[in-house]
Amino acid sequence: MADVEISTMTSRTEIRDSAAYLHPRVLDQLKEILKPFLEEWLRHERDVKQEQKMRPSMTSREVDNWE
Repeated sequence: MADVEISTMTSRTEIRDSAAYLHPRVLDQLKEILKPFLEEWLRHERDVKQEQKMRPSMTSREVDNWE
C-alpha cells in the first residue's frame, strides 16, 4: 500500500432546498455580517433627522439664501 498526497482539492456544493438558507446558523452569520452596516445606516438616518429638526423649513426659492 502507498501513501497518496493530495495537494489541491476542489469541492462544489449545491443547496437544493431553499429552506436550508434559513437555517439558524446561516441567519446568525448573516446578522453578524450585516449588523455594522445596519448600525451605520441607522446612525446616519438619526443624524439626518436631527439636522432636519435644527433647520427651518424652506421653499426651493429660499435655498439660495441659506447660509
